[in-house]
Amino acid sequence: MLARLKHKLASERGASLSMALMLFLVCSVVASIALTASTASVGRLSRLEDAEKSYYHVTSAASVVWDILQGDDPDAPGLPVEVEYGCEAQWQTGAWEPDDDTWTLSIDGKDVGDRAGKGATLFEIATCDLLFGTKSTLKDGLLIEADAAKNRFLEPDWAAEEPEPLEVTFSARPYDDPSDSVTMAPPGTMKAGYGFGEDDVVRVKVTRNEDRTFTFVFTDSSTDSTSPATYTLVASVDITEDPVEGADGVSDGEERELSWKTTVVWTPLSLSAGGIS
Repeated sequence: MLARLKHKLASERGASLSMALMLFLVCSVVASIALTASTASVGRLSRLEDAEKSYYHVTSAASVVWDILQGDDPDAPGLPVEVEYGCEAQWQTGAWEPDDDTWTLSIDGKDVGDRAGKGATLFEIATCDLLFGTKSTLKDGLLIEADAAKNRFLEPDWAAEEPEPLEVTFSARPYDDPSDSVTMAPPGTMKAGYGFGEDDVVRVKVTRNEDRTFTFVFTDSSTDSTSPATYTLVASVDITEDPVEGADGVSDGEERELSWKTTVVWTPLSLSAGGIS
């Protein structure tokens, strides 16, 4: 009898121990699932926060450029870049003989000497490269001298009493050197709100296209960005040529100062997420 009682008690203790172990196992599995879900949720929230930060960083920079390209005149949208150039020339036996040492060039009302290097804006640099075939870099700024203006004329054109510059050719020109891109620092509000530093910049890659447009690709280059956002802005370029000044009614052997004006108007067309397709 005593032996059966001991056996029964031992069986009950074994069963209780098994139930306890089973309950512990179930609790461990549930806790593990909850911990995994919580960790995944935190990871997703962290990625969402990083994506949001990168999104606002890039769209802020792209919006600044878009607003610049809209210009200041609501009745005439677009950003104009005015280029004026000229030289002294003598009318001899039915053709002009330009003095190559007398070329002048001004960009937006300022002499090219004041615009050379980093004194020019991005749009002035791209405009001069387009008009005169120069190869400036965004890193070093405008690489041009006044006599580059004569690149718009060929020898036979001087036979006209009112010489006209050559038509602009829209050949593709990417400013694609890794160091040859524009960087835009975050505004003060974003530095305070998102903790951006001076090294957390948006990099802008510029490309001239054959269809009379330019593309600007904005990419977040923040040091802590794990999912950098990218946006692309497309702008059109329209060119207006004013006729030559100082050429009317010239007589043989007469010297004149000839001048031309070219206005290039930049207009934003589209802004979309992603890079160039």
